[in-house]
Amino acid sequence: MNNLGRDFWLFRFGQFISIIGDACSHIALAWWILDKTGSAAKMSAVLAPAMLVQALLTPLAGPIGDRFPRKQLVFISDLWRMSFSLVLAGMVFLDYFNLPLLIALYLMLSVGTAIFNSVSDSIVPQLVTSENLPEAVRQTQAVSSAGRVAGGIAGGLIVTLLGVGGAFLLDAASFLVSAIGAALIRVDTRSAAGRLPSTN
Repeated sequence: MNNLGRDFWLFRFGQFISIIGDACSHIALAWWILDKTGSAAKMSAVLAPAMLVQALLTPLAGPIGDRFPRKQLVFISDLWRMSFSLVLAGMVFLDYFNLPLLIALYLMLSVGTAIFNSVSDSIVPQLVTSENLPEAVRQTQAVSSAGRVAGGIAGGLIVTLLGVGGAFLLDAASFLVSAIGAALIRVDTRSAAGRLPSTN
């Protein structure tokens, strides 16, 4: 396990925290929409477009990882998502519920998630040696599963204790932790193509 190195565990720890934050924000979002509208259909109107955009953009964003350092893309996507989580928290604290704006904000947040998802798997082989890659994949799956379970358990409790706005703030903080972890990665995460000198 220690053979996987600091860069791998920096990345994975950040993702573990952000997975928990995501779970909290998803519960908070559903809670807020149902509280304000009492409509499951309106909750679907927010979630469905974001899920569609994320599903479409994730494979399309893949080539970006061939042009730029993947740790940089992780860093940018985390800060992007942190920013929109803060805006959502601000809406809650100001008691400003606007469904079209909420749909737009959640769509923008899902763009950041799509960029992250497009590089999250491809960065792992760059963080560990080839001999340790199978163990890194196993640990990645274990960390992701643990984060989802922990997030599901903690989500309702956090919304109850901190409120919807507090849950969004916690999600924003989790993205900041993840971004810091990505920024501290030392290894060069450019693809082989990205390291080639330009011919222009």
